[in-house]
Amino acid sequence: MPESLNNIDAKQVIGLPNVQGLSSLGDDLFLLDVSYDRNITLLAHPCRIDAYAAILCRHGELDVEINLRRHTIRENTLLVGTPGSIVHVVPPESRQAQPSFTALIISKEYLSSFNFDLSKLQGLHPRLFSDPFVQLSEEELDYSLQFVALLQKVTGAPDVPHRREVVGSLVSSMFYLFAGLLQSRSDQHAGQPHVPGNRNALLFEQFMQLAAEYHLSERGTSFYAERLGLTPKYFSKLVKQVSGRSAPEWINAFVVMEAKSLLKYSSLSIKEIVFRLGFPNSSVFYKFFRTHTGQTPTEYREG
Repeated sequence: MPESLNNIDAKQVIGLPNVQGLSSLGDDLFLLDVSYDRNITLLAHPCRIDAYAAILCRHGELDVEINLRRHTIRENTLLVGTPGSIVHVVPPESRQAQPSFTALIISKEYLSSFNFDLSKLQGLHPRLFSDPFVQLSEEELDYSLQFVALLQKVTGAPDVPHRREVVGSLVSSMFYLFAGLLQSRSDQHAGQPHVPGNRNALLFEQFMQLAAEYHLSERGTSFYAERLGLTPKYFSKLVKQVSGRSAPEWINAFVVMEAKSLLKYSSLSIKEIVFRLGFPNSSVFYKFFRTHTGQTPTEYREG
């Protein structure tokens, strides 16, 4: 699939306004406190995160769309993000308290360079794709913050022997902890693992992951049904039953998201965007975009 969404890697995060208490390890790891600022444009439109992240909401709340699902991050909520997650921050209303966060951002290369079993996260991928949050208890919050404090201290101390390896071990421990917390919450809500409803929900999450990857090249439902080993009729019924929306509606939502990102972040002309997104001509793209957003591509780009 051609790259269309704006990709945000670990080092770009430090360009956010209101970043405080920054600790870093080259371009591979950043530990920072950040308060929401309306001048944040980095995540104001859909973009793809090209890093691992653990983000703890310390105060306030913020609405975010992750992989087309809208969530509210509240105080003491932990968000665990994996590369490829598609994020859009929804600006809070002016009357709301401005939220603040502690964020750990890690490059893909760094996490894969030390002895961390990525399968601990990959096994949670359906959960991380649709609902990557966990509300921490007071005890869980306490030892999570102790990890953060120790990591910040070691990262900011260049004289620590084997500092890079020590930091890597601390990061591994933190992600094992967070993966465990997510898994325990998932188990609590899952009930029996093989009941039909849970199987349908898992198939739907697999469809969403496929749609996130292939929506530019594959917009027909038969492709996704075949990849999931289902008949097109059963696949369409399953998606509608689980989500309340049809499969074409979900696929179109991904295409709209790509279009918004290109219009806001790229310097491509609208004709070039039409070609990139696989539309036959500008007229078809204009009609599609206006139907789904209420604006023309030009209005959205200039807004």
